[in-house]
Amino acid sequence: GIYAGLDGPAGLFDRLAEEFPHSKEAVAVLQLDAGHEPMVAEAVLQEAIDWVCDQFPSVRAKNGTSGGVILAGFSMGATTIARAVHAHYSDCVSGIMLFSGQTLDCDKLQTFSAGLRRVLVVHGMEDVVVSVVAARHLSRSAAEAPGQPRVDIAIIPQKRLEDMDGLERQMRHHCWEEREEVYEVVVPWVHGLVAQLKCEQLRVLGGHSEMAAAV
Repeated sequence: GIYAGLDGPAGLFDRLAEEFPHSKEAVAVLQLDAGHEPMVAEAVLQEAIDWVCDQFPSVRAKNGTSGGVILAGFSMGATTIARAVHAHYSDCVSGIMLFSGQTLDCDKLQTFSAGLRRVLVVHGMEDVVVSVVAARHLSRSAAEAPGQPRVDIAIIPQKRLEDMDGLERQMRHHCWEEREEVYEVVVPWVHGLVAQLKCEQLRVLGGHSEMAAAV
């Protein structure tokens, strides 16, 4: 996301990068600094997906299975995912996580392929940068994708504060004080999706799974 930093919302991306390479599932984490312009961010994301698919060919959908790429976007990152991926790269994307997401061009989520299995939308209840109402719009758009993916929405409770300065507003937008709550939502969700994809491969490929996943 724009100005999200490599650590992402609530320091989440750094924690995922530490968590998943040591987990039982074969999950790799690639963190991107996509710059501060949406057009640049789109190009960076597209190049990254190309690289991941070259390095890990098994993440591409084949033989009726879903792809192994799970995308995570913060704030403007929701728009970046919707614009950069939708019909072009969605054959390898099985999951999307959107944090405090903006809704510009979110209707493009409806054009993702039927391989999209799950979408997670996380938003702070008292976000004053992007209203929590945006989470509802993102959820509805994602639910209309052709494969009718499962859409989970987590609204994180936050204390109501008045007269916040710029830093406090951004901390609220990042769910910084609620980072443990965010983490407890995200990690089981990713583990659940990876397990679903492996079961899908075992069923379609007759007992053999070569699934790798990249977040």
